[in-house]
Amino acid sequence: MDNAGFVAGMPLFLGAAAVSDLRSRTIPNLLTGGMAVTGLVLCVTGSGVVRSGPALLAGSVALVIGVLLQLARVVGGGDVKLFAALAIWLGPSGSIDAALATAIAGGVLAMFFLRRPPRVAGGPKADGPVPVMSRLQLDDGRDFDRVPYGVAVAAGG
Repeated sequence: MDNAGFVAGMPLFLGAAAVSDLRSRTIPNLLTGGMAVTGLVLCVTGSGVVRSGPALLAGSVALVIGVLLQLARVVGGGDVKLFAALAIWLGPSGSIDAALATAIAGGVLAMFFLRRPPRVAGGPKADGPVPVMSRLQLDDGRDFDRVPYGVAVAAGG
């Protein structure tokens, strides 16, 4: 089995998603969709680490669990789609490992963002921790409304 596509492709997709989430707090649908389709193509051609059946199962289960987490306002929709695409690449057992690693990375990331308050537009630097779901406007006009969890998904992957 040739895993060159897997080894080269997955870090590129995850890196692009992490950068996008850090910059804009969004992960483009084109990126997550492209990652999912590429993962399926690699599985079908034998260049992935799992076959297409388990890959689709892992992606579907990850999507259902992710949607439930999104409905509970724990993660954003882009994060859900990114992890579902990652699950297609990793299959069921790899997805469980990635979910645990993502949770650990997410905890570390959340602690970093909660300890590092953003600069509020037109005002002095905020003092003290900032709640994850607070709405502060950054100096460059963006809203700081959540931790960029795509970074945690990328690290977990």
